Amino acid sequence: MKRNKSLREHKHIAVQMDQHNPLLEQAIYAFQDTEVVSLIQSICGIDKLEPDTNLYAGGI
Repeated sequence: MKRNKSLREHKHIAVQMDQHNPLLEQAIYAFQDTEVVSLIQSICGIDKLEPDTNLYAGGI
């Protein structure tokens, strides 16, 4: 993982998910599943919640 630390951000970044535990990759993709998105939408009361199919700027 790469660490970014500045006035604007303080986070760790990992792009190549196949270099980490497979469970981590499964969890990230699970949040993009339409059933999970629908469930989160109903729990949080958010209309028009959409998955991030490109995983751009996503995270956990």
